[in-house]
Formats: sequence, structure tokens, C-alpha cells
Amino acid sequence: MGTSYGFYAVLGALTSALPRGPLRGGARLALLALAAKPLLDRGRTFTDAGHFAALGLGLRVAGVIDHRSDVVDYRSVANR
Repeated sequence: MGTSYGFYAVLGALTSALPRGPLRGGARLALLALAAKPLLDRGRTFTDAGHFAALGLGLRVAGVIDHRSDVVDYRSVANR
């Protein structure tokens, strides 16, 4: 029980492993669209909202990972 929420969160976080550029952004938008589709249906449930929220949290983690990697890359170049 609850493993699907973890799956969505991890899936969102793993988007930071994709190459930067349109592929990463497109994958993130596609995942959000797929997770939002059940929310637009009349038969939506709390689980659908939970999956969407978990994906959002995972994408937020991916954003933090991306930002930290930018800071590390910048500092390593500045020290050369």
C-alpha cells in the first residue's frame, strides 16, 4: 500500500538523469500531462490526486538536483 506514490515520486526525480534540453523538459511535461489526465475525468479519486502530488514532489527533487549540479559545475570551472 502506497508503493505507487513512491513510484511516481522516484519517476519524477529520475528525470534529472536525462540529458539537458528539450528531452528532459518534454519528459517532465509529458509525465505531468499523464498524471493530470485522471484528475480531469469525472471519476477522479484521492489516489489520482496523490499520484499527481507525488510526481510533483519528485519533479521538485529533480529541480533541486539540477540546481545543485549547476552550482557544482560552476564552482569547478571557476576554480580552474
